Amino acid sequence: MIARALLSLAILAALAGCGTQSSGKLPPPATVSSRPAPPPVFRPPPPGDPVLGQSVAAVSSLLGSPRLDVREGAGRKLQFTGAGCVVDIYFYAPRAQGEPVATHIDARGADGRDADRGYCLGAMAKR
Repeated sequence: MIARALLSLAILAALAGCGTQSSGKLPPPATVSSRPAPPPVFRPPPPGDPVLGQSVAAVSSLLGSPRLDVREGAGRKLQFTGAGCVVDIYFYAPRAQGEPVATHIDARGADGRDADRGYCLGAMAKR
């Protein structure tokens, strides 16, 4: 029984020596900046886009009540679902203390694959 325990310890010691060599020091911890991220650069919406550049109220008037309304820092995301699509619309203020407007849109199907944004918005628009 003792011989078995000694053999097991010898095998473990031999295996421990097979690992990578280390100086015994841990890597320095990752630093996290306490400064907030800068706001995104506002770009005017393309002509004829029914959502980009619109306020939260205008988008909600067009698409109805969002499924999700998430606020994080200076940004806000509204998520709408319907017609086999999920649409996330991101809002940021174009200038300090300004009203947030839609600056980016993601559209995907119920299966998670990218979907045609125009089709999804058109199908979700309140008639």
